[in-house]
Amino acid sequence: MRETIFITRGVKRGTDVKLHSESAAVNAQAGNKDTSLQQKSESWYDKQEKEVLEMTSYDDLELKAKFIKNDTDKLVILVHGFRNTGDDMGKYAKLYHDMGFSVLLPDARGHGKSAGDYIGYGWHDRLDIKDWVSLMIKKVWSRTNHTRW
Repeated sequence: MRETIFITRGVKRGTDVKLHSESAAVNAQAGNKDTSLQQKSESWYDKQEKEVLEMTSYDDLELKAKFIKNDTDKLVILVHGFRNTGDDMGKYAKLYHDMGFSVLLPDARGHGKSAGDYIGYGWHDRLDIKDWVSLMIKKVWSRTNHTRW
């Protein structure tokens, strides 16, 4: 019975469900330096020019992602967690961009600007990420004419 309640409440987009909680002390461990770095990274992300990419999933959902280009053939895909969006991963984008990576921040199905009424906890998303990889190989690698893969 407990599994049925979880599935009907936890998977439906927009349903309020609490899956995890922790002591406020766990998140209070970050010092001023950590907080400052995070704020700088978030500010950097907000100022970046982001190309919005769209892709149709294998089951005909319109999925969206933001792409921050770097002059490189290296790419990182930053995948968010439950009830977040690609923008929530923006605080990590600067780190990778500074290391020379272009950055893709997709909104998973049922999250953010992507279509979908249900959240599959990664089961369907694995196929979506595989398709984002294929799309990015065409987009990024076609510009550089590399044949590493």
